Amino acid sequence: MCRTTNIRITHSKKKRRWGCIIWCLGVLSIVIILIHFMINIYLGILFKKHIERFEQKHAGLYHIEYKAPHVNLFTGSVTVKQFRLISNVFYEEPRVKPEKDRNIWELDIPLLKLKGIGWVRYLFSQCLKIDKIVLKKARFKCFSSVGTDQDTSLAMGYKKKDISIPFRIESITVKSFSFQQCSLEMVQQKKTISQARIFDFDFSIVESNILCKPNEHSHSILDLKTLDFKIKDLKINLPDRMYSLHIQELGVSAPLSKIWMKTVEIIPRHKKFDFSRKLGYRKSRMCFNAKWLHFNSVQVGDIISMARFRSETLSIRGFHWEFYRDKRIPLRITHRPKQFPQELLRQLKFYIRVDLVRVSNGYIVYEEQGEMAKKPARIFFSDIQLNIANITNDPLLLKDNISIKIQGTAKLMGKSLFKPVLTIPIRDRHDRFYFSGSLQSIEVSELNPLFNNDAIHIESGTLNKLIFSASANRYRSRGWLKAHYNGLKISLLSKRNYTKKETIASFFANLIILSNNPRGRKPLRIGNMYFRREVPKSMLNLMWKSFLTGIKSSIGLKKRKK
Repeated sequence: MCRTTNIRITHSKKKRRWGCIIWCLGVLSIVIILIHFMINIYLGILFKKHIERFEQKHAGLYHIEYKAPHVNLFTGSVTVKQFRLISNVFYEEPRVKPEKDRNIWELDIPLLKLKGIGWVRYLFSQCLKIDKIVLKKARFKCFSSVGTDQDTSLAMGYKKKDISIPFRIESITVKSFSFQQCSLEMVQQKKTISQARIFDFDFSIVESNILCKPNEHSHSILDLKTLDFKIKDLKINLPDRMYSLHIQELGVSAPLSKIWMKTVEIIPRHKKFDFSRKLGYRKSRMCFNAKWLHFNSVQVGDIISMARFRSETLSIRGFHWEFYRDKRIPLRITHRPKQFPQELLRQLKFYIRVDLVRVSNGYIVYEEQGEMAKKPARIFFSDIQLNIANITNDPLLLKDNISIKIQGTAKLMGKSLFKPVLTIPIRDRHDRFYFSGSLQSIEVSELNPLFNNDAIHIESGTLNKLIFSASANRYRSRGWLKAHYNGLKISLLSKRNYTKKETIASFFANLIILSNNPRGRKPLRIGNMYFRREVPKSMLNLMWKSFLTGIKSSIGLKKRKK
């Protein structure tokens, strides 16, 4: 009897114990739900408060539309949907007009999600850890107006910008930051003309770490001195919709003062034959690939806060650069000349200074398809080693008449050693520059691919040595060329059929040209380099055409000008 009673008592105790556990769990669930609910309400109020403060700070230039953020304590995630930052400048009259040359931004973010947030660590140490941030189908838009009476090329006054966040945070660690199907539209207003450029991009930031330091207003300012992150698989469709940029890895380290990129590619989105036809006018198709780019001694904080880029050295290793131009497509009707490098450098709106660029193991090839030729003319340089010094628009250095200096070595057609030297004074008002170089021994028949569009075929000849030097500006070039060669013999090809030789014309052509230089005991014939720039052609075109005039003058096909 007692045994039966004890069993009943034990059973009732277990029942009460389970009931107590269930009751506690129920209360705990209700408390968690209430906390979850209260946190969402608190976050919504805090979010609204900071948005109102932002709108007041910008004096009615912006207004924000959004849905209240949603917090999920169980999964450690925060979701923001349909967030829009709208500029009143373009829709209504703001209370305060924007400053001159100030950028105006608009944002449209359908989805922003933060996953794997470490709430406990944040509460105790104010260190925020996030596993993943996803920004999907975001649209960024930037409006900028350019003044016509302000010279921004030599501007030195840069206003430092503070980057603030609304919560007190000592550090932020994000394992992955993913941008999916996003775009950036840059709209530039010049007088009454508006130009828009759209960039589509996808990439993810990994291994990022952001440290913060509190200020006197109890906000947090990002500590740019500790910024450290990597970007993986950066893909951008450039605005003209003709090229895509792909960077396999981009790293930024403020503590190490370095920025590096692995496998950088600029990829055409159309084949050679279709490229200019898609544009509707003639333009060179470019393809670029570099295995490694490395900026050393970079002040990362100044880039973000002051728009100042300063680096002691840039190393570029293993690049491959191809150009293709189809002359069967008509030129674009324009009278605006292409700008020279020094002119583009002076017009930059941000400060830049790179003391030295080292290029190693490079390869450049240029192909040009003529109207009647079956094969394109082709020239290439391999084993390129270059040093480029003084890329800057620093006003203090420009006052000292500093020049960009380019010198190095390359192999022409993979055979002959070529040593170019180029000097470009940055502040010269006529955009003067000076170029010279030397070429070692090569069989002239190796250069036949250069003349596929000119109906000329070189039968034989040896170029023993070539030296040239010239000066030029935006209007013309002038210089000299010394070519030591012997046994030169050419054939002229039919203009209708470049595979057929013109026997009679070739005979008279070989009578006209000088087969040897020097000839017997006569002094060396010095070729004259002189060419008037064809607007709107580039600096490279001017140098190449000048070089050709020197060759023609040296072999007797062109009278020498004094």
